[in-house]
Amino acid sequence: MNGDDVEAARIRAAVAGHVRQRAWAGAEAVVTAVLGDPEIQRLRAPIEQEETRAGPERRDESQVFQNRHAYAIRTVSVRCSYG
Repeated sequence: MNGDDVEAARIRAAVAGHVRQRAWAGAEAVVTAVLGDPEIQRLRAPIEQEETRAGPERRDESQVFQNRHAYAIRTVSVRCSYG
């Protein structure tokens, strides 16, 4: 790599970082606006109550998927350790 290539790579990396920062800032602004909406605030409590009520019922349904996920993580970890 010559000096021009190094400088171009540095500029590309800086621009990419700036683009990521702007995207995150935009996303945070949208999320803040949505969560701050009075209608969302009004609905938060009943939604949390329903989630709490349905939690044990849904936990049993999702246990199969949690077990599959745990197994996948263990087998990947083993393959990575011995691979």
